[in-house]
Amino acid sequence: MKKLFTLMFALATLLVQAQFITPGTGVVWNLDSLVNNSAGVVTWNDNHYEITNTVTIAAADALNILEDVTVVFHDLAGIESEGTIIIDAPVKATFTAIDSTSTNKWRGFKLVAGHITHIRNAEFLFGGGIRSQTGIFTVEGSKFYKNFYKSGSTSGSYASSAAVDLSGYGEVINCSFILNQRGAVASGSNVGTKAIIRNNYMFGNTTENSNRPQINMGPAGEGDTTYIIGNTVIGNGYVQAGGIAYSSLLAVPGSVVIDSNIVDKNRYGITLTGSPITGAIRYNTITDNNIQNNPNLGGSGINLTASNSSSNQVAMITGNIISGNLWGITIVGYPRANMGNSDPANFNPGGNQFANNGNGGVLYDLYNNGPVEQYAMYNQWGVATQDSASIEGVVNHVVDDPALGRVNFMPAYQFQTYFTVESESGEPLAGVEISIEGIAESLLTDAQGGAFTMLSPGNYNYTAVAEGYAVNNGTFEAGTSTTEVSIVMNLPRYLLSFYIYDEALAPVEGASIDVDGNVLLTAANGTAAIELSNGLYPYAVSKEGYFPVNGEALIEDGNSELAIQLNSTSAPTYTLSFLVTDPDTTPLEAALIEITGQQSLTTGADGTASVNLPDGDYAYTVSLEGYVSGSGSVTISGAGEEVNLVLEPVAPETWMLTFMVSAQAGVLEGVEININGTLLITNEQGIAQIELSDGAYPYTASAPGFDFYEGTVTIAGADAEEVIFMTTGLKNGPVAGLRVYPNPVTDRLYIDGASLAEATLYAPDGRQLMQQQLSGNTMDLGNLRSGTYLLRIVSGGNASVMVIVKQ
Repeated sequence: MKKLFTLMFALATLLVQAQFITPGTGVVWNLDSLVNNSAGVVTWNDNHYEITNTVTIAAADALNILEDVTVVFHDLAGIESEGTIIIDAPVKATFTAIDSTSTNKWRGFKLVAGHITHIRNAEFLFGGGIRSQTGIFTVEGSKFYKNFYKSGSTSGSYASSAAVDLSGYGEVINCSFILNQRGAVASGSNVGTKAIIRNNYMFGNTTENSNRPQINMGPAGEGDTTYIIGNTVIGNGYVQAGGIAYSSLLAVPGSVVIDSNIVDKNRYGITLTGSPITGAIRYNTITDNNIQNNPNLGGSGINLTASNSSSNQVAMITGNIISGNLWGITIVGYPRANMGNSDPANFNPGGNQFANNGNGGVLYDLYNNGPVEQYAMYNQWGVATQDSASIEGVVNHVVDDPALGRVNFMPAYQFQTYFTVESESGEPLAGVEISIEGIAESLLTDAQGGAFTMLSPGNYNYTAVAEGYAVNNGTFEAGTSTTEVSIVMNLPRYLLSFYIYDEALAPVEGASIDVDGNVLLTAANGTAAIELSNGLYPYAVSKEGYFPVNGEALIEDGNSELAIQLNSTSAPTYTLSFLVTDPDTTPLEAALIEITGQQSLTTGADGTASVNLPDGDYAYTVSLEGYVSGSGSVTISGAGEEVNLVLEPVAPETWMLTFMVSAQAGVLEGVEININGTLLITNEQGIAQIELSDGAYPYTASAPGFDFYEGTVTIAGADAEEVIFMTTGLKNGPVAGLRVYPNPVTDRLYIDGASLAEATLYAPDGRQLMQQQLSGNTMDLGNLRSGTYLLRIVSGGNASVMVIVKQ
């Protein structure tokens, strides 16, 4: 007996040693570092990695797999994680079994409570799936193929209900699930699991032919919603396997949105079971879910089941295509289904389309197998004529059995009405809100300017509203087929009013105003007006016997008025001269001079411009790119006038340059930095700052006990940082032939150059992290966290310091 005990103890010791658990010291591991440290649990074999037993990532540690790799798992091997796992391959990372025919294939991934896991571009083949307990889990763009289920705490698969078992929070996006032994994605019915399952392809899962749907989700939890959107769920002849199921069997609350999925050739299509559940089942295509061909056991396109009279299961069912099933929609017990309702407080446009649902030679579009009154208006039923008598033949309710609740199904089908909204220039407009009189919910156009709704035949008034555009009101008629409504949104228009008068302040009738391609004539009171959208509009005012006037009118979210004086050609005029210079008296060419009510002037090379004007008061503005505009007024009274105006240059834009200075002992206070004629001194954090405009600036840095430092920094339209590492006893300067690559670096850093001595890696605050002699010319940075580091390389009495970025 003692010998047997000794043998069992030795065997247990070998098993423990055959596993590898990371030490929990905050290290980011990769497969190569696992090969180097796992004592044979992870190995490299020719062109792939092999994992021979369980690898556990401790809570403080992380595993990154960021390359296209193949990882082969031996029987009963797997990965468990309490920490962080990131798998993000450029093309594909493959995780597969060493023997796909073994009865003890690899167990999969087990992600225990508190984990953080993000997976992208991976495939999981012939394994035990992924089990995600409470934590954060996302998987995207990945494949799950022929994953198996086997019971057993030490030899079974990690996942038990599906290829991906979720608990807590999970996202499954753009993945494929093909021929897995159990379902594709599942969660427990007794614990809240908020999930997003979107745009996945699921084919022929549940190959063991058990009563498990391909998507089998439990409740989302109090105040949370599970989204099952845009998936394709296709059966492959396994007659027990359903399509999509959402259930709450132990009174855990939650909501679910099942939207725009294709569910085809399963035992049943979509089912909600239990209470409390709030569901939205909309815009799904649910076809030929009849493969078991036993109407007593399944075959519903949509099934709602809540067996207790106190149940609280509410479902909004809208816009689904339901055809070729044994039953269209079945309601068992006490759910309340809104399949179409005209009540504004409970409005649903319906729009469900039924066709060829039935069994035993009888059509069943809707079977209300419970006492609750249901609403199913505005749907297209599987009969030729959409009238009450015909629809009655495909709906089972109180008319067929007094114990059943009534189904209110009239009026029947509403027809699709498409709206297309464009701007005046023909560009589609997104985000336009369209309200239809008598319809509770408004529409919002998509990126193509489109929106649609279901309407009964008749005449409708609409209002279209979009920010930056005038409100568009209109009418349309919805017919007995698809109706298309085109809406053009106009920019808001504002009134631009002109008042034209002469030197005597009398209105000028018949003056011509050319603006925006239109010619206006002033009335007897000297006025004319036009509606224009926001913008700057040049105008020209003319009338025989008067000098013409040119200018610009600004429309900016409101009406605008202009009063313009016309001067008679018979009145005496005098010269108004301008001289525009900079502060150094240098003439400024091409300065624009705008005189209110008069045509604009432009200065020549000598900085002058002039115009002849009659007596009057004249306001002017002078502008030139790169200078601050100037303005003023001048009075002409029987003689010419001269205006001398000095324009100040616009101050150049500056950017913040931050110096960060450190040495081997840490950050350095009191370092003197000379740059652009300014002396800076670093503070206790080793930082000094200065604002500079664009350009290249040489600088020096000095501090007692440290080598003199010289450098150049370039400012190019943004704030900049300059890192200085002060040394002692070495000259800071270029190391001959030095080449450091790749930078940014993932793991191995290569250092080439003549007579290299040593390399030292520092944190930005000066802490030494790593030092090595450069005999091999490489540094392994794989275990470092992502971030910025300083690398100091010594060669031949020189030291070169550079910034290294670790990804």
